[in-house]
Amino acid sequence: MLGQVVCQYCGRTIEYFENDRVVVLYGVAPECEHRPEPCEDED
Repeated sequence: MLGQVVCQYCGRTIEYFENDRVVVLYGVAPECEHRPEPCEDED
């Protein structure tokens, strides 16, 4: 588990693993401020 960063955006938890984004239900870290993203749903 190298370079694992978990952040929460727009009410949903995003887990950053390497260069991929995975939506998880847990694991919120304060490192979110390092990767700010816009609150837009592109579903």
